[in-house]
Amino acid sequence: KSCGPDGISAFLLNCAEELTPAWCPIFQQSLDTQTVYSNCSRSVIIPVPKKAHPTENNDFRAVALTSVVMKCFEKCVVAMLKEDVNSRLDPLQFAYRQRRSTGDAINSTVHLVLKHLEDPRVYARMLFIDFSSANSAFYFNSEVKTIEGKLLNHQMVSLFLKQNSEGQSER
Repeated sequence: KSCGPDGISAFLLNCAEELTPAWCPIFQQSLDTQTVYSNCSRSVIIPVPKKAHPTENNDFRAVALTSVVMKCFEKCVVAMLKEDVNSRLDPLQFAYRQRRSTGDAINSTVHLVLKHLEDPRVYARMLFIDFSSANSAFYFNSEVKTIEGKLLNHQMVSLFLKQNSEGQSER
């Protein structure tokens, strides 16, 4: 793996146990102050050719190299979030959960509808919509604010909202 913008090698992940005492206070301070250090939140965009002989900009794919330290911090935050959120999720929640797919969601929905239709006096209408990630930035802030206090603690919500607004302004 390549180094991120901070120049720290992914080799350091092999020394995670030794680095934990140094990184934990930094990560905790980041959570407590609801800030991410600027050198950790930067990315370097590398153009990678999509085909053997690129001739124009569309022949490249943008790959972002992020800080190894930031990736570790993100893993810690994700683990904390999963711990907080998983027990409160609806059993019919399929998105963003391990070992659950769109196919599982459709099968579960069809099963519930078919069970409902066993009564000959009822009917059902179904609509499946694929919401692509194209609008995710637009909905992100309102969705996070909606779940604040219900699933996430205030510190996490503030950190996400702050990072999301900073990321959008840099684009």
